[in-house]
Amino acid sequence: TWTGGLLHWNGDPMGRDCTIWLSRLEAGAEQWTNPQGLGTDMRYACHNGSFAQNRHGEIIVIFAKFLDTDVNSANWCGGRDKLWTRKSQDGGLTWLPEQETNIPLIGHPSNDAVLLDDGTIVLAITSTEDPDHYFGTIRILYSYDDGESWELGPLLKAADDTKIREPALALRPDGDIQMFTRACPVDLGWGRAGYEGE
Repeated sequence: TWTGGLLHWNGDPMGRDCTIWLSRLEAGAEQWTNPQGLGTDMRYACHNGSFAQNRHGEIIVIFAKFLDTDVNSANWCGGRDKLWTRKSQDGGLTWLPEQETNIPLIGHPSNDAVLLDDGTIVLAITSTEDPDHYFGTIRILYSYDDGESWELGPLLKAADDTKIREPALALRPDGDIQMFTRACPVDLGWGRAGYEGE
């Protein structure tokens, strides 16, 4: 998936036509399919689509709707992202209607979830919960019911106070989960142009 719209990054990165787009590369095909809009809501910018798969093989795309669309500021969404999902039961050919998640307004994902052998789905998101580490901590989320609902796991911070964001999870062959993040020095903040001093 990718995020984009005619207004995307043109003055306001969260223009109201910002959409989650999906394209598939089918087995044996030489070209990707034409883009299909999955997260599309002209009231709100839809962004940061990430995938999960449950134990039944269903594909779930988790994405954020920015509730203050067209009122963006340098603090990047102000923590006002509501997470939604859409599910495919046929390998991404068709998608069920979107569903609002039970996840509170605490941030958004940037990379895919992992599926454990017992059916648990583990998702890591960049969190806005700590005002001293705005978009600089990681919240772990768990789903025990195939992505229908989510429970809050630990809030992770770097030991040296470095801001961390955009976590990516990898499930290793031995069953361990490894996480990679972007990092930002403690004297810098996240802004519209990327790194900017506080």
